[in-house]
Amino acid sequence: MDLIGQPIWYSSPCIDVISYSDASSTGWAGFVVQMGELVARGNWHGSDYLQSSTFRELKAIRLVLVICSLFGFKRVQTQIGQPSHCFSYEHRQ
Repeated sequence: MDLIGQPIWYSSPCIDVISYSDASSTGWAGFVVQMGELVARGNWHGSDYLQSSTFRELKAIRLVLVICSLFGFKRVQTQIGQPSHCFSYEHRQ
């Protein structure tokens, strides 16, 4: 099965890095395993802290993926929240 000519599932994704992210009512944090001790984190601004926990989790993922792309990582496996859920993302241009 495919979606607009692209496969929906990859049998074994080849990833560049593994990242972790989590969000709370006050802020977010994340890190990329292959980058060692570097941790990205921040507080919610504006009305973000009023949004649902799902919104904040997704925004935390997005922020970590932006950081990954700035360092040139295109295929990222992301571990989300507690308990941890996993998905793989591939940035295509």
